[in-house]
Amino acid sequence: MIYNGENLDQNLLKKLKDDDLKKVATILRENIVQVVSSNGGHLSSNLGVIELTIGLLKNFDIDKDDIIFDVGHQTYAYKILTGRDLSSLRKKDGIAPFSSRTESKYDVINNGHSSTSISYALAIAESKRLKGDNSYTIAFIGDGSITNGLSFEALNCIADYKDLNIIIVLNDNGMSISNSTGSLAKRFAKLRKSKFYLKRVLSFKRLKRHKLTKWIYYLFKKMKDGFKHLIIRDNIFEAMGLSYNGAFDGNNIKEVNLALDFAKQVKGPIILHFVTEKGKGFEFASDDKLGHWHGVDPFDVETGSLKEEKREDYSSYTGKMIHSLMEKDESTYLISPAMVYGSNLEDCFSDFKERTKDVGISEEHAIVYGTGLAIKNHHVILSIYSTFLQRGYDEISHDLARSNVSMLVFVERAGLVGKDGSSHQGIYDVAFLKTIPNVTIYQPSSKEDIDEIYNRSDEIFSLTRPVFIRLPKEPIENVLYEDRLIGNKSIVISLGPKGRRLLSKVNSIDTLLIKRLHPLEEKLKIILNYEKIYLYDPYSTINGISSSIEHYLVQNSYKGTYTSFALPNEFISSASIDEQLEIYELDEKNVLEKINEESK
Repeated sequence: MIYNGENLDQNLLKKLKDDDLKKVATILRENIVQVVSSNGGHLSSNLGVIELTIGLLKNFDIDKDDIIFDVGHQTYAYKILTGRDLSSLRKKDGIAPFSSRTESKYDVINNGHSSTSISYALAIAESKRLKGDNSYTIAFIGDGSITNGLSFEALNCIADYKDLNIIIVLNDNGMSISNSTGSLAKRFAKLRKSKFYLKRVLSFKRLKRHKLTKWIYYLFKKMKDGFKHLIIRDNIFEAMGLSYNGAFDGNNIKEVNLALDFAKQVKGPIILHFVTEKGKGFEFASDDKLGHWHGVDPFDVETGSLKEEKREDYSSYTGKMIHSLMEKDESTYLISPAMVYGSNLEDCFSDFKERTKDVGISEEHAIVYGTGLAIKNHHVILSIYSTFLQRGYDEISHDLARSNVSMLVFVERAGLVGKDGSSHQGIYDVAFLKTIPNVTIYQPSSKEDIDEIYNRSDEIFSLTRPVFIRLPKEPIENVLYEDRLIGNKSIVISLGPKGRRLLSKVNSIDTLLIKRLHPLEEKLKIILNYEKIYLYDPYSTINGISSSIEHYLVQNSYKGTYTSFALPNEFISSASIDEQLEIYELDEKNVLEKINEESK
């Protein structure tokens, strides 16, 4: 990107004055809105951190200093300013939606999930210390991510390191970290972020460096802290022994530069708290209070309307079913870890406030919390993305499955998710869930399958095990299909809506659609009678039901041939779902051709 005839990068930013930096912020916002309106992506979070990103690149040397973004969904401006063209964002072989080490040397880590940045920052800063490197390490983390337990585990460790050059930039666009009450408290808070105050703090801290003046520093610090505590309570970070300053205006270039320059001169770890406006500069996003503009499909910039009307999908249809279930059964209790809008649960949370809980980015807590409610005889429903479910593996095993209680777990975005990249593909859950005793996994393939959950809810909640229902990211359709079991020599087994559609097009050989993936359905015994068996599973890796069927065949000394069409056990990069299937030769056309050819 060009600004006034020069490449818009960190070198140019260091030369620009505040007025020019404001213009740069406007240009970046316009570019991001245009790209996301075309490609889809994370919008609100990126628009809110433009000034902070500019400030980081102006005040630090990214060839020496390490900037680590948490999650990575707010890095669009950073990508532009480090020489990347966003036009291919989220496309096949294009710019990744999150930080990617293979994409740029300025992406220190790979990410996509939340709350890892502080742990990374501590490790990298410690490595630098051991090598005599005194450059800076910056963790950039949001107010939602910092509430996760992983962040607090890292913060607890950082408090023990008094000599590491770690700066934690806390981007707060919603949560209040420390409420100020009363006029005196507000005036004191304003003073703490003033240029006058920050300069005096640095001068005061220098007293600690000399033996003759160290006692003066500790005496006056005790007096200062005592006075401060009369007016403002310690926030949680100060209570943990960490230096904290803020809250600063994260959308004010001057204030951002002042705070970052101050932090560079403080010895030891420090937390800088910035308040930003999510969606800043784009009215539809800045007015959004529900999260519609957090992650968005391609849209019209002028009207804000989606370019393609959303079709009813498995998530939205299931959301309506859950609402009906909560109306019918007052024992139900619905839990979501920060994905209420993404899982189409807004009506449930609006209409049943006493029986719903958004626990935030706390997947492990969600599972244990739900287990506790189930122990007390609540009918617990947990809605969670497949990619985030893996964070709760231990809790599923140690707490949920061992407690012999029921829980209805809807695994959202199960299967390929397309453009969100390698961190978000929901293709691994069957493989890891089936290693845990006392769990059941289903894959619906129609509206009727979802309706059956509603009709059998009493039976499901009477079980002594959790039931996982995998919901793919695709429209819900009525595809006419019936199993064909007429005694041919070959049979095709499949699952889910894509499998249902493929089986409806198979000619001349037998077909079998399965719903229960684990434990395997008893009706699969029939496949032992066939000379050739084909499995089509476009929703999981070969370590899912593919390996389960293979194991079953070996156990039963099967002598025929077994061919599996399933995803490899790999990390799959951004592309459309159709493109991803074509890359691995799992598209419907290719699989049908292979089956028809081999079964002759």
